[in-house]
Amino acid sequence: MFQASYTYSHSIDNISDPMLSDAFNLAATNPDTIGAAHSFGMFTRQFDSRADRGNSDFDIRQNLTLYSVWDLPAPGRSKWMKAIGSWTAAGMAAIRSGLPYTIFAPLVSPPLNQAVLVGARADVKDLRALNSSIPVTGGRTLVNVANGLAQPPAGGIGTLGRNALGGPGFWNVDLSLTRSFAFAALGESGRIQFGASAFNAFNHSNLGFPDIYTGVALYGPSQNQTQFPAALPQFPTPRRIQLQLKLMF
Repeated sequence: MFQASYTYSHSIDNISDPMLSDAFNLAATNPDTIGAAHSFGMFTRQFDSRADRGNSDFDIRQNLTLYSVWDLPAPGRSKWMKAIGSWTAAGMAAIRSGLPYTIFAPLVSPPLNQAVLVGARADVKDLRALNSSIPVTGGRTLVNVANGLAQPPAGGIGTLGRNALGGPGFWNVDLSLTRSFAFAALGESGRIQFGASAFNAFNHSNLGFPDIYTGVALYGPSQNQTQFPAALPQFPTPRRIQLQLKLMF
């Protein structure tokens, strides 16, 4: 059995999560107490929602998923050949484009009696110098911030569109191999199944989400993932091998 599913989609909005962060935390609107990241469910400029129109935070443009199950027949009729065959191999692969992101302007102390916009984006200085792929320790620099972007004028939103940049893509392959043996002690339908599963079978490292100020993307996820690998399929982790033994009756 083999199944392939391809999806092309494009999602556009002016705010992806209106409840992001604490809507009642007034410190989030104070430039003196603002955090390092612009993770707030608000428009950049009051009464100007069109300025934030762009790709949704969850906009995955292309997504290809492959799934297969193969019953491997025995290569011969002898007992040794039958032992080699009768295995079931399965695989699942995911290939998808990256999530969009924005390079924000660094938060600086505004002049006296002058407002500052929380979440102001950078100004585009040179489109040709904007995109880059420079290797750095543990990852790659995807945006040439120094040459391609500039600080917007005081009180300005910035000419770089919201989520105008495309993040790195992702691909992962999980494989498993199982075989069942008759086990009469459990009855007529009793069987013992032995299997092995490899999550991220090729031990491939995907680039994570870029930093919203520097454009540097590191290999692997930045957050911790403590769940058993089967709990979150296709989550980017190092290669993990799981052995299993099942009794079926």
